[in-house]
Amino acid sequence: MREVIHIAETQGVHLPENIRKITIDKAFTFPYETKTSMQKDVENGKKTEIDTFTGYIVKAAGKHGISVPHHDRVYKILKNRME
Repeated sequence: MREVIHIAETQGVHLPENIRKITIDKAFTFPYETKTSMQKDVENGKKTEIDTFTGYIVKAAGKHGISVPHHDRVYKILKNRME
């Protein structure tokens, strides 16, 4: 979340001050076994939104000279799995 917030702020997107807490609290309302649509797509060998979500953060970070090590790592791992 910190990486996403940093990218958003750099691009002039103003998020609520407590967006991290709101997002994490929301995630904890889902049952443990809930899968995201991207996870289901990966499991079913379908095209995913990896470039739309994680890839966007990685590319925006590069454009602005910002380090996003967590997104970089996840993006590389998932892209390699899907190839």
